[in-house]
Amino acid sequence: MKLDKEERNLIDSIEKGDWRSITDLQEEIERSKEIAKATVGKDPRMNIRIVKKGSQCAKSKSNGRGNTVSDAGVERYSQILIR
Repeated sequence: MKLDKEERNLIDSIEKGDWRSITDLQEEIERSKEIAKATVGKDPRMNIRIVKKGSQCAKSKSNGRGNTVSDAGVERYSQILIR
């Protein structure tokens, strides 16, 4: 059977003893599941600092839609700018 370079490197690595067996496979599977859940479940929020002029622009845009001037309006406009 002809192997490509990646497959050959993997076999060489195994034969050299670079790999080790997992003592408790079920425990390792559970640990990996928990890591995956924590990674996928992250909240995509971010904080953004904007200069005063940008903040004023966001507030005026918020007012233009009939909203009151608030941090929520600035946050909403900032999210629109990011998209």
